Amino acid sequence: MNYLLTILSTPTEDNQFIVSFNRFMSPIVETDGRYVQYGNGLLLYHFDTKLDRLGVTDHIRELMKSFGVYVILTEINSNTVFGIEGEQVDGLLNLGPDISIENFPYVIYPKYEEPDTEYDDDEDDDEVVQKLMQRFRVVEIEPTLDEVLEKIYEKGISSLSIQEQAVLNQFK
Repeated sequence: MNYLLTILSTPTEDNQFIVSFNRFMSPIVETDGRYVQYGNGLLLYHFDTKLDRLGVTDHIRELMKSFGVYVILTEINSNTVFGIEGEQVDGLLNLGPDISIENFPYVIYPKYEEPDTEYDDDEDDDEVVQKLMQRFRVVEIEPTLDEVLEKIYEKGISSLSIQEQAVLNQFK
C-alpha cells in the first residue's frame, strides 16, 4: 500500500531528525521512501509498505509519541489527486520501477494558461443557453390561462417558461 505522510512542525534544518526519522520508518517501508521538505517545518514523505492499515497506523502513532510531531496519514489510491510541479513529482512520487508517476493517474501539473481572449460577444449563444433563457424569461404582461394552454397544445408542456408554469399552477 502507498501512503503519503505529512509531518507538521519538523525541525527543517535538523539533519539528525531526518536520520532518526528514516531509521524509525525503515522497518515498515518496502522501498526507499521519498520525501520533500518545505519551509516552516512541513515534511511530505511517500512510502510503500506491505503492512495493513492497522499496522501502519500503530507505527505512525508510535512515531508521534517518539518524535513529538503531528501527522496526517493519507492512503494513496486511484482517487488521490496531486497538484504539484514536475520536479516535486519526481522527488516525491517515484519510488522505483514498480512505483512511478504512471501509478498515479491524478497528477495535475499547475500551468499558467493565457485567458481565452478570442471570445466574440456577438457570437450566437449555444443551444443550452438559448433554452435556459427561454425557460426563465419573464414578460411584463402575465400570459392568460388560454395562452398557456394554447402553447401546451402547440409545443408541449416542457416548452413552458417558469412564468407560464406559475400561471398554470394557479388553476390546479
